[in-house]
Amino acid sequence: AGEIELQYESFIQPVAPLNAVLDSSAQPMSDPLACHKTTARDHLTCVKDRHPMYEEVLMQTENGHLVGFLKGNVVIELQGSKLTPELGNHFLAGTYARYLAEIDEVNFAPLTVQDLHSATKIWRINSVTRWVEINLNRGN
Repeated sequence: AGEIELQYESFIQPVAPLNAVLDSSAQPMSDPLACHKTTARDHLTCVKDRHPMYEEVLMQTENGHLVGFLKGNVVIELQGSKLTPELGNHFLAGTYARYLAEIDEVNFAPLTVQDLHSATKIWRINSVTRWVEINLNRGN
């Protein structure tokens, strides 16, 4: 039989907008640990360690598709529509993103780094913090 380990952390609602950066390194989507929420998070720690000056990091695939943030899904506003990456390209498909799609607040779409240039707003979403606006440094 397995063991259960319980951890907790104090929660402070982030002050929006969060300063974030687009990580120029592609996430290895062939890595099964990158596609599921597990306690094996070393690959994410390495991403964060490359950008210590930022509160959040947006990741991409080898093909330039948006993946998501370290602590949630990405939603971008394009031409008045709120879009989040398709589940096929998404590594940590969140329950909150699925819920928002079910109630037609967001739509799944194939999103790329190029789409960030046309985005009028960017958010990080997750079940804990909900919608947090992002100030994305697109220069890195």
